[in-house]
Amino acid sequence: MCYIADATGFGFGDKSLTPATPKLNWERGTQIRTVQSHIRLEVIMVADENKQRIITAVETGGPYESEIEMLRKVLKRLEPQKGLPFIADKGYDAVDIIESLLDRGFEPAIRIKETMRMSIRHPLRKLSNENWERYGKMRYRIEQLFGSIKQKIGSSFKLLREDLSRKASLACAILWNFWVLATSLFLLFLSGVLHYSYAKGSCRFLEQPLLSKRRER
Repeated sequence: MCYIADATGFGFGDKSLTPATPKLNWERGTQIRTVQSHIRLEVIMVADENKQRIITAVETGGPYESEIEMLRKVLKRLEPQKGLPFIADKGYDAVDIIESLLDRGFEPAIRIKETMRMSIRHPLRKLSNENWERYGKMRYRIEQLFGSIKQKIGSSFKLLREDLSRKASLACAILWNFWVLATSLFLLFLSGVLHYSYAKGSCRFLEQPLLSKRRER
């Protein structure tokens, strides 16, 4: 089990083309980051061994909101967890973030910015980079989460106001957790039905020899 943090964007407002936004087709990825009429959603999710993804904390921001500032806010609401890795990319490389994670019992696994001329010197940043090498390969799960959400609801809202768009992005996170819960309950119910049917069929199979012997008598 691990915690993963990242941010994504949702567009909103008038979708008509204007001189300021030529050839705007409301695409995902880098396109949504270059358009002013969008909001930011910072997400912290939990991924378990069964690849279940649950959103545990979120924070919304306006266009071009600093992702690291959003993470600082949302970490204050995150419950301490002992010994679990907390994975994030190098956009969250900050010593105070690593210290905050350690204070809450996490193993910081934030990718650290490093170049040929600038090596990692701070001991906490070295620790985080070592953990990134161990756990960083699991970061793709949050990208899958964003992709799944946007496949279901789209990457933009038909809203004109920023505050309503922020609330809509929060609703998306809540609905995702409800969808995961409903799917898990349905699979559990289906498993119970199949188990009951199998057990009932096995009982009938075992009863057949007994019935045949009684008839012979």
